[in-house]
Order: sequence, then C-alpha cells, then structure tokens
Amino acid sequence: MKKLLVTLAAVLVSVSAAFAQGSVTFNNRTGAGDAPIFAPDGVTGAGSIPGMVAELDLVGGTATAPTYTSIGTTPFRGTSGLAAQFITGVDLNVAGVAAGAPANFVIRAYNGTSYDTSLTRGQSGVVAVPALGGLPPNGSPPVPTPDLSGLTAFTTVTTPEPSTIALGVLGAAALLLRRRK
Repeated sequence: MKKLLVTLAAVLVSVSAAFAQGSVTFNNRTGAGDAPIFAPDGVTGAGSIPGMVAELDLVGGTATAPTYTSIGTTPFRGTSGLAAQFITGVDLNVAGVAAGAPANFVIRAYNGTSYDTSLTRGQSGVVAVPALGGLPPNGSPPVPTPDLSGLTAFTTVTTPEPSTIALGVLGAAALLLRRRK
C-alpha cells in the first residue's frame, strides 16, 4: 500500500509539472502607473470606438519574425472619461509557460473580429514580465501574479480601406490629366 501511495504521489507531481502554467494580470491600471489606450485622435479613449477590445498576446519567435499568441481579451470601460482603461484587471493563465518563468507580452487594441483584419488598431511595445505567477513546477513557493509593469500608453490608428486609397489615386490622376490639357 505504501509503494502505491508513493507511486501515485510521484505521478501527480510529474503530471502537475507537465501541465504547469503561469499567470499574469491583464490590466492597464497598475501600481506602476496607468497606460491609457487612445483612439486615433490621440485624446479620446479607445473605448469610445464601438466594439473596441484589448487583447493580450504572448510574444514568441525571433526579433525579426515575432509570433503572437492570444491569451485573452477584455473590453474597455465605455465612452466615459475612463474609456482609455480596461473594465477591470483579469488574471489570465499563460499556457506553455511555467510559473516563475519569464515571458514577453504585447497588448493589441482593435474593433473588428481580429487585429489583422481591423481597420482601427494599435499595439503596445513589448512588456517583459520577469516571473509569471502561480505554482512553479520545481516545488518552490507560489509566485504572486504580476501586473504588466512597464506597459506604456499608445494610440490606435485607422487604416483607410484599399478602395478609398484607389479612389483617391484615380482622383489625383484625373486632376493631373485635366491640368495637362
């Protein structure tokens, strides 16, 4: 019976280590200071744009070819004076990165179905978190869940649709042709 209990404990420890994951608090209001996210005008909070969300992405890959893995999203506070802030801090688990391990993140704000397809979007610089929160796999004491300290404010931009750009080019070409005659 004693051997069975020891074997079971060893299996549980190894399984918990294999599935260990760290956590981070997804928030732009931290003890280190606020990091508001603005609409394209640079003054109004991004939450004033209908459907705008903030997404926390884990940064991987290389400096020249980064990859982004979405960890989670959160809405903004709305159209009030706090529209540049998230509704509340959310603790998110970071799959594949153990508690106590470092990780790099970016925040992406957009108002479409995804960052890549949104016409109004913006991205923070990389925020390095030295140690994710949670229970480290080596049996060390728990690590408190950290904030995104080092996050700085940023402004979203609106990219015109390709058809708008094409129409502008055609109009400019027409003006040049008319001027030649």
